[in-house]
Amino acid sequence: MTRFDLNDFAARLQQTARTLLQNTAADQHLGEVARAVQELTEVALARHQINPEQIACQAGCGHCCIVNVAVLVPEVDAIIAHLRHKKSPAQLQQLAERAEEMFHQVSGLDDEERILSRIHCLFLDATGRCDIYPVRPLLCRALTSTDAGRCREAITMLAMGAEVQILANTFQQDLFTRAFTGLGAALDNARLESRSRTLTSAIRERRTELS
Repeated sequence: MTRFDLNDFAARLQQTARTLLQNTAADQHLGEVARAVQELTEVALARHQINPEQIACQAGCGHCCIVNVAVLVPEVDAIIAHLRHKKSPAQLQQLAERAEEMFHQVSGLDDEERILSRIHCLFLDATGRCDIYPVRPLLCRALTSTDAGRCREAITMLAMGAEVQILANTFQQDLFTRAFTGLGAALDNARLESRSRTLTSAIRERRTELS
């Protein structure tokens, strides 16, 4: 199998994102740009993943859904559009209220403190499934594990001051991380907001679009 060139992928993705951004009005339809970047990266993963069966992450797992996740504006736009299409006004209002509550719970926590808080993602439902899975952020897609048991153990041991190494799919991590930085660079080139923020903060900032 030909070695996958991550640098070439990142350069091509950034150029694609720039072209897509040029074809959108300022701050309009940015969610579609995020969806396109997500799809391009998923296609690259499917074509070049050596052994996808090794990925232990699956619906209902959710062990890693207690971390700080950085998002970009187009990703937030895609999430909000998805939610407005999927949920009723009453459900959106409840989500907006929950976003406000969670923001005050986790705001200011560093990565380790966020994990130790054991507060799950705003979008993890009662069954442990991601409620925004089709439009989940790029850096959520980058989180992978080859052993779900090690994930559970790592979280438990962290609370005890010890560390357990989580065996991850580094190719998938690198691929989606490059996609994230490429999208950010394209936004910066287009003179659009390229600063990332945590998912919780971003949704809380945009909560009026849900209520």
